[in-house]
Amino acid sequence: MTTPVSTAPLLEVRELRMEYPQPGKPVPALRLDFLEARAGEAIAVTGPSGSGKTTLLHLLAALIRPTGGVIRFGGRDLGSMGTASARWRALSVGYVFQNMNLLPDFSLLENLTIAAEISGVPRGRALDRSRALLRRLGLEGLAHRRPAKLSLGEQQRGAVARAVLHAPPLILADEPTASLDAVNAGLVMDLLLELSAESQSLLLVATHDETVRKRFSRVVELQKAAGVENEGE
Repeated sequence: MTTPVSTAPLLEVRELRMEYPQPGKPVPALRLDFLEARAGEAIAVTGPSGSGKTTLLHLLAALIRPTGGVIRFGGRDLGSMGTASARWRALSVGYVFQNMNLLPDFSLLENLTIAAEISGVPRGRALDRSRALLRRLGLEGLAHRRPAKLSLGEQQRGAVARAVLHAPPLILADEPTASLDAVNAGLVMDLLLELSAESQSLLLVATHDETVRKRFSRVVELQKAAGVENEGE
């Protein structure tokens, strides 16, 4: 792994709690007392089903607000951004979702370039970088296909390319190898680790895969919050 060049934490988490409303009493979904991470670090997030891996990534992307505790990224309190969170997320976060979230009415190449332009990448550079990433992931010949015409593994690789295209300071990947065979899983992890190191992005990967976990020198293992009985993340 590349040694982080920054000494100050980029990410700071303190006494983080997340509960979801339910008749009777809230359901605890996540408890994480402390986490600090720096630019250029790569971290695997592991734990049993119900421990809150996906919830943690959603909180770090400011998609949801915590019910307790503080998350700061670059000194900014993510829980208090309000409507500014969407713009911050477009500029600062690359997210590989479990269900890929590719736009169904657009080609794979268009999915990448649209996301890049929303993140402020000029169109010409977005096209060049999109094509380069698709080629690197073995998807160059599929650039003009819509997601419905791609396999789950091809969609997964496309979602990874979209997430890293604008070199965001924070890359979040939720089970990015779940739909891939061993060869393509290795290709995706190579890309995530190499590009996050090149851009000195902070990379957090939620995974059940022991092969993926072993590629990380730092692992955050979540515990199932007291009272959690479902099999969600």
